[in-house]
Amino acid sequence: MLNTPMGILSDLMLKLKNGEATFMYRKSNGRVRKGRGTINKQLIPPEDWNSVKNPNRKSDENSLRIQKFVSYYDLDSGEWRRFKVFSLLRIYAFRPISEI
Repeated sequence: MLNTPMGILSDLMLKLKNGEATFMYRKSNGRVRKGRGTINKQLIPPEDWNSVKNPNRKSDENSLRIQKFVSYYDLDSGEWRRFKVFSLLRIYAFRPISEI
């Protein structure tokens, strides 16, 4: 199955909601970042969850494209990050919440 840019974005959002995803995207300065993150409330400390207002409330492709950014909680740095929807390059791995 081929991943189109829209398909890979939907796939990432599903993975971020249901566990921990490892993925790669191009930062605005041109450098590539490998992220390991989530938007699953069970994996985010309460004080950090409250610091952001409903990240990616809508996660369908069209809504995300209109928002232009994807927010995620970086599990390595313990901070919220975001990237432009069209800068997503690849999804490496996924661990569902049941395995964490």
